[in-house]
Amino acid sequence: MKPTTLYQGGAPATFSQIGQGVAEGIGRIGELYGAGISSIGKSISQGIDAVSEYKQITDSANALKKAVKSLPDDDYGSKSFMMEFLDNPEISDAQKVRMGSGIMEGAIRNMFDIRKIQETNRGRLDLQGMRGAQGGASQTQPVTFTEMSLH
Repeated sequence: MKPTTLYQGGAPATFSQIGQGVAEGIGRIGELYGAGISSIGKSISQGIDAVSEYKQITDSANALKKAVKSLPDDDYGSKSFMMEFLDNPEISDAQKVRMGSGIMEGAIRNMFDIRKIQETNRGRLDLQGMRGAQGGASQTQPVTFTEMSLH
């Protein structure tokens, strides 16, 4: 029996492009592989950044707590209020840093303002002769106010 050929003639034009298709496929595989490696590197970098940011926030929250502990006690309960806020486990360190630094700044500003007022009042009392040698008003002499003229 003689074999029969179904196709007789030259190779189709598409056969001549097989090599080009294989080369393009291999190139695309390399491109996808490179993109995958790049994505892995980017994810690792983002993870390192997140850990670094978390550590920085935690360190800032701890520093804020130490700063509040170093404040003097006052009659208004500011220090105890801030410590309750900073010790609250339901508040994240990021929230403590954001809100706590503002509270701390305000508390320190208020302390300085109160001290300034106290010093101003202390100076006024000295000018008016209301403070005795021990820093308090004289117990033996009544306080009198006199009009002073600078002319």
